[in-house]
Amino acid sequence: MSLSNSVTASVTGTAIGSALAAISANQWTTVTYNNTVTTNANNGTLAGYFDYGQKAIFDAPRNRVVYYGGMDSSASAPCNAIFVYDLVANTWATYGVNDGTFSPGSKWHGHFTMDVNRDNGDIWITGPDTNSSFWILRAANQTGTWQTWDNTVSKAGNGMTGGSGGADGLSWHPYLHAFIFFNNKGIWRVNPSTGAFTAYTTGSLMDYYHQFGGWNLQDNSLYIGSTNSGNGNAFGNPAIWRLGPGGVLSNPTSPTIPGVSPTLYGGQNGTFSAMVGSGIAPNKLLAIGTSGVIQEYDAVANSWSTVTTSVPGQVTTDLAHTPQNWAICNMPEYGCLFFFSVQAGTTNLPLRTSGYLWKR
Repeated sequence: MSLSNSVTASVTGTAIGSALAAISANQWTTVTYNNTVTTNANNGTLAGYFDYGQKAIFDAPRNRVVYYGGMDSSASAPCNAIFVYDLVANTWATYGVNDGTFSPGSKWHGHFTMDVNRDNGDIWITGPDTNSSFWILRAANQTGTWQTWDNTVSKAGNGMTGGSGGADGLSWHPYLHAFIFFNNKGIWRVNPSTGAFTAYTTGSLMDYYHQFGGWNLQDNSLYIGSTNSGNGNAFGNPAIWRLGPGGVLSNPTSPTIPGVSPTLYGGQNGTFSAMVGSGIAPNKLLAIGTSGVIQEYDAVANSWSTVTTSVPGQVTTDLAHTPQNWAICNMPEYGCLFFFSVQAGTTNLPLRTSGYLWKR
């Protein structure tokens, strides 16, 4: 099976590409944007797009980073927004910073519920696991305001809904040209063209909260699972499943996740974690802790190793910030992690004028 529209990002001619070319592996650098955008984030109560959403996706065919932000259900509107960074133009844009009338529903946690169809640029959101449909922002409607949402792809009646805890995982698999949907009810493959779904396996496979999907460019596999059961139980059932390029789902590993110190990949109030794919070697995942430690998980050896403890001071400060004010994006085609965050202040804060890059 061939891979299309995945490894097509042009590293040259972008500010990020130029910045990475000037450093060696395991070093940090910055990229200064040509603009910034307001995020509605704040440094006080839960009322910002970054509070409950840390998943940023690298849409390689379009050389863009897509971030979906969502806040807690107790917060006031506006509640959700999509932010897009254009690597070629080196600029940020927003798709529908809404006023509380967000079509799919308001006050959804961002977490790991969004991904991009790399074949056509459509943005898919699962919403809460009790929601009966996927919500799709078609590429034609990504024009700066949220126009027509498509909710014709149903989850209802397929055993896909009703998971306890209100969280789902959604990740694109470029070899299969399909979305992989997963929660504590099972793992499914969703055909984005027809809406048809195929259950890989069902049952209580992982915790019901804070699912992750990490793409590894070296073995062309998607690693999925959950590292947190929510409600303060930091690492209840951290099984990791591997879905290879041929569509075969492997038996899960049950890694011993490093403890709450450092909490992997930050998270609201430091209570949850996630991992991102690694572009440097097969069977690897990366995790970054709130104390600034970057660790790598070997899915074959089922073991962890520390990659670096040297992280820029601003990154360390933001990682430890509560409420959440940052996001991270795995960019395997560039061989880096891209870290972006919100400026200090009280409300309606813009993104910082520069982002941080770590070259693997």
